[in-house]
Amino acid sequence: MPPKPSKTKNPSKSGKASRKTQKSASSRENKYESTTCDAVLRTELKIGDNEEMKEEAKDALGQELQEKDFYNKALRGEHFVGGHCNHFLDGLAAEVWAVKIEMALYKDEISQCLKKHEDELASHKEEFASQKDEFSRRLKKHEDEIASQKEEIVSQKDEFSRHLRKHEDEIASQNEKIASHKEEIASQKAEVTRLRKDVYRLQVSSTKYMQLRDRYISTFKRDKLGPSNRTGKKIIKKGNNVFSHGPNAITDAALYTLLNQRSDIDPFEKLYGLNPAQVSGLHHSQTIIALNIHAGMISSKDKVGSEKFYKLFAEFIKLLNSVRNGAVRPSCLFVNLPDK
Repeated sequence: MPPKPSKTKNPSKSGKASRKTQKSASSRENKYESTTCDAVLRTELKIGDNEEMKEEAKDALGQELQEKDFYNKALRGEHFVGGHCNHFLDGLAAEVWAVKIEMALYKDEISQCLKKHEDELASHKEEFASQKDEFSRRLKKHEDEIASQKEEIVSQKDEFSRHLRKHEDEIASQNEKIASHKEEIASQKAEVTRLRKDVYRLQVSSTKYMQLRDRYISTFKRDKLGPSNRTGKKIIKKGNNVFSHGPNAITDAALYTLLNQRSDIDPFEKLYGLNPAQVSGLHHSQTIIALNIHAGMISSKDKVGSEKFYKLFAEFIKLLNSVRNGAVRPSCLFVNLPDK
């Protein structure tokens, strides 16, 4: 039934219900699948009294419903009637019921997930508690080990302190012994020096021994420096009855300096490298031994010194004279002369 024409005071402003713009087929299909019901009608602005406006709105709605195509559509197991523009709300209850069912399903799924996560959380808590207990046991074990090691270190420290004190006492005792030995050595050196002087005095005071020393120099002079004179032969003859002991620099020097029995310095210097006065002033035993080695080598009938031997001895005498002049230190005199 067509709607009645509206009666208004201003014919130019008649209230007609405007239609919505037709959409494309694809958009319409999407609307069919939509679960939202559209029940809003758009009308033009109407100016008039209240009753006339209501009447014209009814006519416009009736006319709109006559022009629309309706359909019967099943949605989630429910049927409802609607238009292409979804003006009817007949299927809204079914839609709400379907949404409630879906929400219930979601709620069950969420509950299951929540239960699963709660179980996992409880399992993790138990595992964490177990790990915590294990860590506590290990920590306690390490603390006990550290305490035991500390006690052992303290014990070792005490033992080390005892050993250290013992060694310090032993070192102090050894130092005392060393000091005592040093004093004893110094005393013995002084005694040796005194004995050497006594031996020297005894040798010089012995007529037979001094004849032996006199014969030694005269024999060297005869054999190495040329024919001896009558005095030399006489000295050799006197000393033939005395056993010879080889060179003796200090005692031989006394023949020139102390006893004044000889005045021929040349054979003495050939034997010992120094004059009698220089040899008489020597006190270093190693230096005297070096002079005696040279004299024994040069006066021997069986041994012959090498060029190196005589070269080293000449350097030794040069250094010795430098020391006596204050040119070098005495430590330079410790020269090891070879036997040959």
